[in-house]
Amino acid sequence: MKIRLFTLGRADISISIGALMVVIAAVLMGRADDLALSMAALSLHEGAHTLAAMAAGKRVGEIELTSVGLCATIAGKRPNVFDELFIASAGPLFSLFSGLGCYCVNKSGLIAADIVEQFAYINIAIAAVNIIPAVPLDGGRMLECVLRHKLCGKSIRLICMLTGIICGAAVAAAGIYAAVYASAPPTGAVFGLFMAVSAVRHSREQDVYPARRLAGSRERISAGLGTGIAGVAMDQNVPAKQALRCARGSGLTVYAVLDSRMRTIGYVNEAEIYEVMARKGAQITLGQAIIYK
Repeated sequence: MKIRLFTLGRADISISIGALMVVIAAVLMGRADDLALSMAALSLHEGAHTLAAMAAGKRVGEIELTSVGLCATIAGKRPNVFDELFIASAGPLFSLFSGLGCYCVNKSGLIAADIVEQFAYINIAIAAVNIIPAVPLDGGRMLECVLRHKLCGKSIRLICMLTGIICGAAVAAAGIYAAVYASAPPTGAVFGLFMAVSAVRHSREQDVYPARRLAGSRERISAGLGTGIAGVAMDQNVPAKQALRCARGSGLTVYAVLDSRMRTIGYVNEAEIYEVMARKGAQITLGQAIIYK
């Protein structure tokens, strides 16, 4: 659950309930200064994502402050694998170099101030946390990009969910150890729990992504706009449900259905497969989908 705050340019700025609780707790604990520095570093981090998206011909549709940091959502068609990897890596790289730059400036004596050193450590920490391969962190997004280049949707969701749960559990265990044996605040344990929960939630949300993507394609076509087409060749005996997991690209996937002698017996697209499955059941094959469409 989230609350929409305002619109900046064409991007909606919102905050999740979990993040709102973190903000309130920081103020009550007298850590408002640390929170302000962290928000400044996170804003620069997301600004790097936004500039990378613009360089790739995309725009940011929403920026949400979650319990694990700021998350930017790309509007419009999903970027290709390489553009998405470029956008996802821009934030951690910017935070890393910003932190190292501030640290060098402080140690060189050009601007010898505690706040500069603290800002450097915050940026480095943001970079280190965001390369953890757990969604919705940038490392998780980069992992998705790499997997999208090789695997189908269901396998990607399963791997990302398990990786997020394992990373979250590891961070939570480290946080509990630090809290028990080093009298540190239980921040790490809470953060690890949020990572694991976010990984599971993200996996469930991705289950409805194809339907949303098809709805977006219909809207663009109805508005007189075009949409991308990806072609996939598959055997006629492949279950239609399995074929949908291998849909490619951000537009419409068209399947060339082949017989045992590699001859094309027909074509069917994602929307037609969904319609036939609704009428004939989820167990039909691609060959049957061509007959019943």
